[in-house]
Amino acid sequence: MDFVHESKLVPNGRKQMKYKTSGAFLVALFFFVLSVSHAGARETAAQFLNLEKDARAAAMGDAFTTVSGDVGAIFYNPGGLAFMEGGQLTWAYTDLKAALGKSYAFSLAGGAPLYLGSSRSFKGILAAGLQIENQGSTLVNAAEEEIGKNWAFTMSYANHSPKLAGGLSFKLIHEKLLDESDTSMALDMGLQYDLIKKFIVERDLSKVNDPNFGLKAGIALQNLGMGIKLLDEELSLPRQLSFGVSTDACLRLRDIFPDSNTPVGLAIFRFRLSLEFTAFVDKLKKSDADLEKPEFDEKKAGVGINALRSGNMEKNMGTEVWLFDVLALRAGYISRPDMSEDLEFGDKLVYGLGLRFPISHLVGFSDTPGLKQFDQFYRETDRQIFVEFDLSVNPGTDVPGADRSKTITFKIGI
Repeated sequence: MDFVHESKLVPNGRKQMKYKTSGAFLVALFFFVLSVSHAGARETAAQFLNLEKDARAAAMGDAFTTVSGDVGAIFYNPGGLAFMEGGQLTWAYTDLKAALGKSYAFSLAGGAPLYLGSSRSFKGILAAGLQIENQGSTLVNAAEEEIGKNWAFTMSYANHSPKLAGGLSFKLIHEKLLDESDTSMALDMGLQYDLIKKFIVERDLSKVNDPNFGLKAGIALQNLGMGIKLLDEELSLPRQLSFGVSTDACLRLRDIFPDSNTPVGLAIFRFRLSLEFTAFVDKLKKSDADLEKPEFDEKKAGVGINALRSGNMEKNMGTEVWLFDVLALRAGYISRPDMSEDLEFGDKLVYGLGLRFPISHLVGFSDTPGLKQFDQFYRETDRQIFVEFDLSVNPGTDVPGADRSKTITFKIGI
């Protein structure tokens, strides 16, 4: 669900951005496929990058590659940041005690549009994100010792043309295992393309971005970078390729009552359905001991280019329904290939909900002139000042029989 509108760009700027962004992404995709085609059977580090980072995304089965206008997209597809009209700040917390015996994981992200010059022309979106995983403690020589904290810091830039959005992220990744630690760098790249945008009535796209019906495609490359060295072993980052499509539908109050004084973007009903595939290039289905067996099959194990085989990819499906832009009901389905005999993967059903409080749409009840002007501005655009709470009950990396991990998110938009 996108509560934002498109910024006006000059035609030449639109074309230039479209060609440069898509061209750079195609070059990166070519080298990505070339590199994974020669990838060997290696273990991976920094698996905390795949933990839950946003309750909305987790409740939709991580089918988030085509979601735009949400600052949480920084962790899934930086191209999804491009249509953020206002600033957003989000904080998410995941309880991992039941799932992995670890304490917690949390993420923090914030972003805002960049305007330059006397004309205040739109120059893109700048965002930053932080992921931290506390690994808890373990027994070492009969004494309890902290394993350490893993973290990743992300800086992102995104921009868009009328139909194409693109984004680039730089990551600094640190992993710690008792007395061992190392730091690495990586890049994320992502694109989103609007295949269809349909409106019931003609609208000014500078005011309303969400169509009454839309179809969007998205693709993201993540964790393209250097490896991490732990215990005298060179480990790969968890490189992955995600792609999918989503359909959106919404019915606004002003579609039924054009002369209504309700906010332009206020919808009675919104619906989203996303379908995605994710290839984890550096994940294996076998242990180290299995890798040395003569009968080891790289195709079934999903090593290198074999990660792009249908049977080795993760399938994600997510749906979201909003009522009056206040209550959101979400559900998702994740189908993961078996990666280990010790952890329970396979098919998982996830679910969650969200509550949004649109503060900007409430101040109009005041008779104060300043607040009246403030309220009128937000009623005539798709922007909001809001506070949102999200909850998801998700599989994480469940141990068989353990309780599912839960993620909560607190989000602010201005």
